[in-house]
Amino acid sequence: MVDAGTVAAFIGHGEGLTPLGDDVVCGWLALHRAVGVATPAVDDAVRRLLGRTTALSATLLDCALAGEVADPVADHLRALGSDREPVTRERLSRLGHTSGSGLGHGIDLARAALSISRDAA
Repeated sequence: MVDAGTVAAFIGHGEGLTPLGDDVVCGWLALHRAVGVATPAVDDAVRRLLGRTTALSATLLDCALAGEVADPVADHLRALGSDREPVTRERLSRLGHTSGSGLGHGIDLARAALSISRDAA
């Protein structure tokens, strides 16, 4: 689960130029931006924690906050719920060493949370 209270457990955690936890948060933010759901508490938490990760990852998190994502992420977001989804997920999973998997996991977490929210309403 990603929320304002758990963001600190993600940001800066993992190996590489873009730690896996950052990639998960980027994916989570990407889906929320794509469906137009505001996340002000998470956004504030992410901004406060940008200094604890790599410069590259902080830039990518800032881009995700602005709704900007890499083409494989955008393609996958557009394909969600369609017959193209498995193909775009496979392409996404090939992004970076673990970035694509992390982004996909973040999208999955957001998708599950948004579905639960809609069901509860």
